[in-house]
Amino acid sequence: MNLILVSEEKNFIVTDESDHYDDLYPDRLVNVIKFIKDNLHNQITLHQVADIACMTEQRFCRFFKKRVKKNFSQFLNELRIAHARELLIQTEKSVNDIAYLCGFKSSPHFCHVFKGYAGESPVQYKLSMKRAV
Repeated sequence: MNLILVSEEKNFIVTDESDHYDDLYPDRLVNVIKFIKDNLHNQITLHQVADIACMTEQRFCRFFKKRVKKNFSQFLNELRIAHARELLIQTEKSVNDIAYLCGFKSSPHFCHVFKGYAGESPVQYKLSMKRAV
């Protein structure tokens, strides 16, 4: 243990409290975000993204919030809703189809989350965007 304390490589020995940990592996966040964007239509779990970052789930949550300034589920939902908005405007797909294309397990849950972020239901959003054109 004494050798670790005097070693110049002690920065590579990481504890949960280490501020150096996040800076040693900047590509972890890039890999996670790329995975999320590539798999937006699938179910994405905290366990999956923590594995990609080679972290425990708890450590990943702290790491993610510190770097992105929002928690993982907020970030994931924001990306999914942004994608849903695009699909609502650019396609004639049903709300149900768009919900599944954006990774939501059910249309009612999608509508609830969408309304929380957009302030209106997906159908209302689509109609308001058509009127605006």
